[in-house]
Amino acid sequence: TRPKRFDPLPDAEVTAFDRSRKVAILVGVAQYPTYSGIGRLLYPVDDVDKLGAELKRVGYTVIPLTNGEATRESIKNALSNVKRVLEG
Repeated sequence: TRPKRFDPLPDAEVTAFDRSRKVAILVGVAQYPTYSGIGRLLYPVDDVDKLGAELKRVGYTVIPLTNGEATRESIKNALSNVKRVLEG
């Protein structure tokens, strides 16, 4: 068997995490500007959809931002909103 790469969390911490509010901001952009040097990516939106579904299944609130929705401003707004929700 392979050695463990991390120490398991104590039960109290696992319970606290399970009960805490969990939010994920998922960003997937398929097409970047030509000048960026990044070619078209094939599956980022599909990845966001699949990961988002799995995270929702385990209790996360998911904020998906894909393609044109994934602007610098919308990502900053999503982070600010998550911060307010979690702090408050």
